[in-house]
Amino acid sequence: MSADPALTLLLTSVAARHVFTAVAKSRLISFKDLVRVRTVAGEDREQIKKSLEVLKNADLIKEEAAPVKDFSKFYVTANGLRAERQLQRMPGIDLESTIW
Repeated sequence: MSADPALTLLLTSVAARHVFTAVAKSRLISFKDLVRVRTVAGEDREQIKKSLEVLKNADLIKEEAAPVKDFSKFYVTANGLRAERQLQRMPGIDLESTIW
């Protein structure tokens, strides 16, 4: 049985996992709000943009684009919900303690 590529991504990229967790906990979050909460955790705007692109390419999240990037909204896909459930079942991965 091969590993799920989306789950592997979340396990290997801490930045992507943190951004994913913030989106998953919110279920729908604007880019502006995501930047606000993730910069508190020490990530910068460019890191967040890169993580969002990686997550979108892995089909873990989708974007509702807005004319102004700050107002674009992000939400978890069905694939992302499955990955979130798998992460929650894994020992040593505490999604609740992630700053979002």
